[in-house]
Amino acid sequence: MRLRRFPLMVSLVAVLASCGGGGGSGGSNPIAVAPAPTPGATPTPTPTTAGCSLSERKAWVLGQLQEWYLFPELLDTSVNPDSHSTLRSYVDALVAPARAQSRDRFFTHVASIAEENAFFNSGSSAGFGVRLSYDTTANRVFVIEAFEGAPALAAGIDRGTEIIAIGTSSGSLQTVSSLMQSGGAQAVVNALGPGITQVIVDVRYNGGGLVSIAELFGDLLAANKVGQVFSHTTFRASKASNNDTDNFGAQSQAIAATKLAFIGTTGTASASELLINAFTPYLGANNALIGTNTFGKPVGQIALDRAACDDRLRPVAFRTENAARQGDYYTGLAPRMQATCSAGDDFTKPLGDPAEASIKVALDFLAGRSCTAIADGGQTTQAAGRRNLLQPDVPTTVQREVPGAF
Repeated sequence: MRLRRFPLMVSLVAVLASCGGGGGSGGSNPIAVAPAPTPGATPTPTPTTAGCSLSERKAWVLGQLQEWYLFPELLDTSVNPDSHSTLRSYVDALVAPARAQSRDRFFTHVASIAEENAFFNSGSSAGFGVRLSYDTTANRVFVIEAFEGAPALAAGIDRGTEIIAIGTSSGSLQTVSSLMQSGGAQAVVNALGPGITQVIVDVRYNGGGLVSIAELFGDLLAANKVGQVFSHTTFRASKASNNDTDNFGAQSQAIAATKLAFIGTTGTASASELLINAFTPYLGANNALIGTNTFGKPVGQIALDRAACDDRLRPVAFRTENAARQGDYYTGLAPRMQATCSAGDDFTKPLGDPAEASIKVALDFLAGRSCTAIADGGQTTQAAGRRNLLQPDVPTTVQREVPGAF
C-alpha cells in the first residue's frame, strides 16, 4: 500500500455544532439565574413550580430582551403577551421587526437548558483519520485504527493496512523501510508532515455553533498569524463593556495555511461564516468560497438561563466582524469574498471524495485552475434547483443545531 498525500480535507460534522440558520452560538458562557441542570441530564418536564407559569416566563423573556437584544429599536414591545399561547410564538412576535429586515432570521429563541447541555457535551473532530503503529525491528508501519467518516477509511485504508511508502507523487516516494533505517520512527513522522499549506474546509452543512470553537479552528490554520486579529465582537451600546477582540493564538498543532477553500451552502451559517470571513483580510483571493452562497448570519446569541423553569433564552446580542471590520453579510458571504467558485453538492459520492462535485472544484481552485464564480449574490435558500436541508417548523434541539437531522 502506498500513501499519497493530497491537500488536507476536513469534513465537519459537529465540530462547530451548529446554530442551523436559526440556532445559537454565544461568545459568552450562560448567564444563569439559578444553578443549571447537570450536563447530560434528562430534560425536565414542563415546570409547575412558582415563578414558571407561562405569563411569568413571558415577562422574564421580555425583560431579558429589553436588556440584551442587539437591536433594541427593533423590539416590538407593543405585542400583547396574552395573545400568544406559547413562549416560542411570543418571542417570534417580539423580534418580528428585526426578522423583517433579515437581521434575526429565527436566531433568537428559547431552548431547554438540559437538552442544549446534552447536545453541546457531545461532538466529534476530524483529521487524516488514522492511528499508526510501528515496528522498529522489522521497520514497518501499520494502520491500527481508521476513524469513521474520515478520508483514510473512505479511500479504503483500514485497520491492518501497511504503509509501504510515503510521498507527494510517484517520483518522490520514500519507502518506510529506508526512513526507519535512517531516522527511526521520527523520520516517518517527518515524512507524513507538517508540509500542509493548502486546505479544504468543508462546512457545507454546518450552521455554526460556539464562537470559541471557530476561534480555535482559526488558530489551527494560522500558525503565522499569532497575535493578529481574528475577529471583533460588538454588543449594543449599553452593553459595550462586553465588547471583545479575539487574536489568533498559538497552538502546537497549527499549520500556516496560505490558501483556503471553504465549501459552503445555504446551510453554512454563524460561526462557520465567522471562520471564513476571518481569513479574507489576510488571504484575499487565496481565501475562496466553494459551492453556493452562505446563509448570512453575522450576529450571535448569548445564553440567558432561568434554571428553575428549564428555560434558556438565546437572544441575538452581538455582531461579529473580521480584522478589516467587515461584517453585516446578512445576505451571505459570496458578495463579500474576492474569490468564489460555483459547485454542486453531489451526495452520490462520499464527503472527501476527490470526484465529489464541490471537492473537485475546491481542488481545482487550490491548483490554480479557473472556475465559474458564484453568480447569486443574494439569498439562495429557495433558488430553483438548489437542495435545501429538510427542517420542521418547530425543530428539536438537535434539529436546530444540526439542520436536516432526523
